[in-house]
Amino acid sequence: MADYRAEEPTGGRFYKFLTSCWFMPTVAFVLLWSVGYVSDIAIDEGLWNYIGNLWVHYGIPPYVGAVENKTPGIFEVFALSNLLFGVNYWFPRLLGVLSMAAAALLICYLGRALHGRMAGAFAGVIFALTMSWARLEGYWPAQAESFMVFFITLGFLFIVMSRGKTDNTRLFAAFAAGLAAGVAIQFKQIAVFSAGAMLAFILLESRTSLKDRLVFRGGLFVAGLLVGILVMLIPLFLSGVTLWDYIDGAWLILFQGGTAAPLSIRITKGYNFWFRSEGVLFWLLVFIFLVQGKRFLAERGPFWGVLTWLLFDFIASNSSGYYYGHQLKQFVPPVALAGGIAIAQIFRSLYRANIIPSKDFSSRVLVSLAILALVWWGFSATKTQRESGFDLQRNIAFWLKNNTTPDDYIYVNTLAGGGCAILAYSERRCPSRYFTYMLLSRKGALEEFRRDMHENKPKFIVDRPDDPWMNIDWFQGFLDSNYVLIRTEGDFRIFRLK
Repeated sequence: MADYRAEEPTGGRFYKFLTSCWFMPTVAFVLLWSVGYVSDIAIDEGLWNYIGNLWVHYGIPPYVGAVENKTPGIFEVFALSNLLFGVNYWFPRLLGVLSMAAAALLICYLGRALHGRMAGAFAGVIFALTMSWARLEGYWPAQAESFMVFFITLGFLFIVMSRGKTDNTRLFAAFAAGLAAGVAIQFKQIAVFSAGAMLAFILLESRTSLKDRLVFRGGLFVAGLLVGILVMLIPLFLSGVTLWDYIDGAWLILFQGGTAAPLSIRITKGYNFWFRSEGVLFWLLVFIFLVQGKRFLAERGPFWGVLTWLLFDFIASNSSGYYYGHQLKQFVPPVALAGGIAIAQIFRSLYRANIIPSKDFSSRVLVSLAILALVWWGFSATKTQRESGFDLQRNIAFWLKNNTTPDDYIYVNTLAGGGCAILAYSERRCPSRYFTYMLLSRKGALEEFRRDMHENKPKFIVDRPDDPWMNIDWFQGFLDSNYVLIRTEGDFRIFRLK
């Protein structure tokens, strides 16, 4: 197959350095780590630290001892973190930053493979700086999406790099892409959309027969995906978790309330992000890509494959309807790649038309890169994220730890961040696997929680008096009958078992 990447001026050493695939990942690492290291613990980080601590120090694995609607990859990261360093958030964040920096490297290589050096440079800049945006919670790099995005990008790179290669290489690449997709799904379920985009890329862009694409390459992709999923389940199975525990806690829970926003919230928040924030820049990049699509196709570029990736991950990013920053990160790889290709295609067209002479080409590309970087950097998380009452919560946690034994139970109100740090740093167990009442809307969950609270009464209960949960008659009655208020710290109350 002929090389579909047209020639472009190579430029001097300075041009090659700034457009190298190692430059922007390094910038991304420094930017994300400088802010992410010192920001306070996030809500999810508190929950996952609790689950990791429970698994490592009590031998109680996820889904059996703690319910949180994620696939196990992120629990395994925090379990490893607790095993090595105890309760902390700097180590998962370091792994998250490294994952995003590596993904920036892969995006750059994807741009190079599909179009050329310029496309890789622009795509890398867009990806690296977008992942640092405050709107996308760049100050909390240990989110599940940080790891998921890396494996999604790795899967696409396997597919793209196998174009034009031998049959055996393409078959191996299909299996390897499926393997990466399976691991991505085990970090967050929504990666099934990206896996679908990978499969569509294989079917749309391959020049081989339908049988080869569908039966052999498609079949090996699915096989790799299943292997990736099973590999990530091994730590769970070794800890006594059954396949049903996993299916129920990671998948069926998604259909049992609380995981998708009501229509009114979906419309309002969706409009605010896509049309009243820096999310508008995504539309601009997609528009330029569509306009340049004909030229990209003329160079035998996989226009339809990239467009399919954009479509699938756009749907995925909108699926929950809450538009939390980390949920939008899934759309960044395809939009960065499409934007990088489109901008590079414009420069290539101007060069071919002699509008940009060869001697000025490198300098104009670098100026454009600098302008793009400055615009994108303007939205980056350049200051730390401070959580209200974080130090207070941690002090309460240390008090609880000092006044209990590992065999004691505690219960901490954890809605909307009201106690996640307490839960994590106390290193104590909740009486129920429903340790946060955000998931008590599940069928049968409230009854199980009430039973567990009666059978394993916690030594201490920490609450906030203005929280809606405290106004539920059953819980207030349970509190009045069994507990006495012993102290108040800020807006938290601490009750002790009578």
